[in-house]
Amino acid sequence: MRAVFGIGAVVLLLGSAVLISRGFGPSGTVVLSNARAELSMMALNSVDIFVTMQNGAEPDLLLGASSALGPVELINPDDAGAPPIPAFNDVSLSLDGVFLRLSGFDSLPEEGQLLPFTLVFENSGALSSRAVMGRAADLHGTHQALGDLWEGEELVAEGHALPSLDLSMTQLDDGGWQVILETRDFTFAPDSPEPEHVPSHGHAHLYINGLKVQRMHGPEAVIGALPQGAYLVRAAINSNDHRPYIDANGPIEAVLRLRVE
Repeated sequence: MRAVFGIGAVVLLLGSAVLISRGFGPSGTVVLSNARAELSMMALNSVDIFVTMQNGAEPDLLLGASSALGPVELINPDDAGAPPIPAFNDVSLSLDGVFLRLSGFDSLPEEGQLLPFTLVFENSGALSSRAVMGRAADLHGTHQALGDLWEGEELVAEGHALPSLDLSMTQLDDGGWQVILETRDFTFAPDSPEPEHVPSHGHAHLYINGLKVQRMHGPEAVIGALPQGAYLVRAAINSNDHRPYIDANGPIEAVLRLRVE
């Protein structure tokens, strides 16, 4: 792994899901949508919950979660601090980033069952929603798991060097951040509804304190303002068909520490 600082192991899971549920805070700007649940393949009698968080003008922090159905754990692959919700950004809990694990079921929920949960934010307060229990696996976000499933297939043509990357960020006048990835032996590819693997081509994922903030189909991106605090920022490159590029040290990534005053 090419990184300035070490990274914790990513949790590998598979599951299933679908559908949408919206939640609104009492006074904040965050809105929850597309809440769904999948059977956890890594924890007995548990389901994993994913949801989109749409934010407005005020940056926020995700502090915790709860459910009337049982214990909830905020799974974070980077074992970092509270995940930030940038201003004017849509971010999602995802299997390759931060997500929720709801446990303690005597019998697992049935397909279509609504599972209530609450997310707690620093500024937006407690937001409640319901995740729809699904059945069909959503493989789009399971980059790490897909890497295992396709192990042995070459992502780089024989005789070609493995990709590498560096990550930098610059604060803009409006408080947002410009993200720049400098890659070598790698070509960014446009998004496609039916992606096909091309050796040494693909896209990048940007994570802040473990939360997947953006998918990058080019070397530059802009995200909204972040709350004050210290953050672990990580970028990882993936193939067009959503497999992680890997070297002898693991996923090929770049990492930096960012402090927002």
